[in-house]
Amino acid sequence: MEKAEILKHIADLLQKKLSLLHFIHAISKEQIGYDAEEQMDDIDRAIEKKQGFIDKIEGIDSKIKDYSQALKIKGYIDSIEELEDKDRLGVIKKLNQDVLRQLEKIQQLDKVNNDKLKASLSEVKNNIRKMQERKKADKTYQYQIPSIDGAFFDKKN
Repeated sequence: MEKAEILKHIADLLQKKLSLLHFIHAISKEQIGYDAEEQMDDIDRAIEKKQGFIDKIEGIDSKIKDYSQALKIKGYIDSIEELEDKDRLGVIKKLNQDVLRQLEKIQQLDKVNNDKLKASLSEVKNNIRKMQERKKADKTYQYQIPSIDGAFFDKKN
C-alpha cells in the first residue's frame, strides 16, 4: 500500500470515529434530561448504546494504529509529526482536533450525568437508612404477647 493510500484510510477512519463520537454526544446530552430515580431503565439503555459505540471506536483506533505502524514499517515516516501538508496532514490534524474537542464535550456531559447519578444514589441510601431506623424503632415499641401454651399439671395421688 502506498503512503497516500494509507493516509487516506487513516483520514477515513478518523471521520468514522468522529461521527460515532457525535452519536455518543447526542446520547449523553439526552441522558441529562432523565430523572435518575424514575427513568433508570432509560439510563441503562443509553449506557448500553454508548458502550456499543465505544466498542466500535476501539476497533477503529486499532485500525488507525495498524495503519500508523504500516507507515513506520515501510519507512515512510517515524511519527505523524513528520508528515507534510501535501500528505493530507491538514485533514488528519483537523480531524484529530475535532475528535479531541468532541471527546472533551462528552466528558463534560458525562461528568454532569455521573454527578446526578451519585446524588440520586446518595438520596436512595439515605431513604433506605431512614426506613431501617424506623423499622428498628417499631420493633422496639411493639408489645410482644407472651406465648401461652396449654399446661398440664400431673397430680400424684
